[in-house]
Amino acid sequence: MQDSQSQLLFHGEALPTDSEYLLEYVSLALAAGDEESALGAWLGAIDTFLEEARFADVQRLFQHIRGHRLSTQAKAQVELARAEWYQKRGENDVAIRAYRRAISVFRGLDDAHAEAQTLNSLALLLNELGRYDEAVTHHRVAARLYRRLGDYEALGEVLSNLGSIADAQRDWARAIPYYHQAAEAFTRVGAKKELAGAYNNLGVAHEMLNNLDSAEAWYQRCVDLLDEIGESYSEQGWRILSNLGQFHAKRKQWDKAVNCNKWALEIADELDSNWYRAMTWNNLGTLYEGQGDKRQAADCFREALRFQTETTDRFAQATVLNNLASELSDLEDYAQAESCYRESLALSQELGDTSGEARTLNNLAVLLEALERVDEAIGLYHHAAELFQQLGDVPREVSTLTNLVRFSWKMRREEPGRTAFLRAWVLARQRGDQERLAKLYELRGDWVMLEQRNNMLTRRWYHCAVSATKDELMHRTIAEKLSLIG
Repeated sequence: MQDSQSQLLFHGEALPTDSEYLLEYVSLALAAGDEESALGAWLGAIDTFLEEARFADVQRLFQHIRGHRLSTQAKAQVELARAEWYQKRGENDVAIRAYRRAISVFRGLDDAHAEAQTLNSLALLLNELGRYDEAVTHHRVAARLYRRLGDYEALGEVLSNLGSIADAQRDWARAIPYYHQAAEAFTRVGAKKELAGAYNNLGVAHEMLNNLDSAEAWYQRCVDLLDEIGESYSEQGWRILSNLGQFHAKRKQWDKAVNCNKWALEIADELDSNWYRAMTWNNLGTLYEGQGDKRQAADCFREALRFQTETTDRFAQATVLNNLASELSDLEDYAQAESCYRESLALSQELGDTSGEARTLNNLAVLLEALERVDEAIGLYHHAAELFQQLGDVPREVSTLTNLVRFSWKMRREEPGRTAFLRAWVLARQRGDQERLAKLYELRGDWVMLEQRNNMLTRRWYHCAVSATKDELMHRTIAEKLSLIG
């Protein structure tokens, strides 16, 4: 039992009892020459405090360790912990520099395992920041080190991370070989839980490439393996069932899709996770939306929102609000829909989620169109397009600009429509996006017909649209419009 005289103070503040005891233990162990035990306790406390977001206590731990003489190996471990601390606080540039310093020291010590582990952590951060080429380089070096060490489980994790980067770039064909190599590495050491994850990843990649039979086979292998190792009612089990639910919905196999999501709800209840409950109800809402059952979809999104408010995932909450607002708008409950959109917008702005903010602005503008709040809708479309431009999200920028063109010209607002048309036209041409070009040409033809009544020019724009598109519905639509011109 310690008395008040033995409390350790930093800047005049007493540490909590657990931190106080820990720091005394670290000091005594280091004084006795037992650096391994001291550093192990210190690193364990860092991990615990980071998980609990006790950043003040973490800072005090760093202040304390700085006052002790450490070996070069221990200094590198401290630097790695410092990198993770900065990353947790969102100070990414500082974290990257700390990771690189730790890598340099581990390399100088010829500690290949620690070097590989740190390279992988740095690559994961770079991936989060969208710096994919740098992330790939670091993952590949880590993979080479793990292969040399014969650590095939760690190798499989790094290869899976490389596949995830390809996923993030929507290059699923490039992801598949990495997931196959990861599966081989996990098989080699009997890491069956990790192997099930690789099977799931292969299912997703094949599904995104529309190789649906292959996707289903990989998903089923994942389900079977989780059953074999008794992990069906786990986070991994929930994830594969959610993927299978979406997969069956894509094939219009509605009963199978619903059953997968109901099973996923059972797992969420078994795990007692409001986040998994919320996500499953959201998935069910998307499923009923795909079937055209707007009211059932709205009920599911409301249920998702009920659980989502019990979690700290405000990004997901903003998404559910968007989904609910869309269904309410289709059900002509415009006031409630607008309220949901604006709540989602506020969340995205608070979180600094520019992409979410832009998507919500576009969706809210569509709603305001229906309410004939013309100036507000045009302003929101402009703002959304500007945000997509800042993000470099050209497809969504073009889609938003196309909405702006359509609505502006429908309301006989020539200038905003013309400006948006020219911007969208340039972007679509640069990307070779023929379908979006076709839509823009059709809208231009509609405008000429409405305002100028110039049949020759109207036909020219419609013919440009027909030449650009391969969509049969658009061909039929424009044919009908041409027949009316005569």
